[in-house]
Amino acid sequence: SEKEEGPLSCTICGKCFSPSCLARHMRNHTGEKPRSRKSCGKGFIQKTNLLSHMRTHTGEKLFPCETCGKTHTGEKPYSCETCGKCFSQSSHLTKHMRTHTGERSFPCLICGRRFRQTTSLTSHMRTHS
Repeated sequence: SEKEEGPLSCTICGKCFSPSCLARHMRNHTGEKPRSRKSCGKGFIQKTNLLSHMRTHTGEKLFPCETCGKTHTGEKPYSCETCGKCFSQSSHLTKHMRTHTGERSFPCLICGRRFRQTTSLTSHMRTHS
């Protein structure tokens, strides 16, 4: 089997992807939605989004949480356009995106060092006490 090539650049927006992720990313520009639900006509770019939508018809929930008691589907509908990693919540994707942008929005008011996440800042603050 051949190794997958290195990152390729999108000819429309310039973002870089692996070959398989670039093909999926291009659907954002073309509007192609190869995954569709025949009964309601809705179309989706990614299979995970189709599966999540299908659960709106069936009401199916898969995983009861032992901690909070809520039932979760296990779906990860939020995907990073840069690397393809998927997340169950949009806030997790937002935090992840900082690893690509280098954004450090949380400064230490004592020494000025900046952090990507509030939890890292909180942990750092203990070094000053």
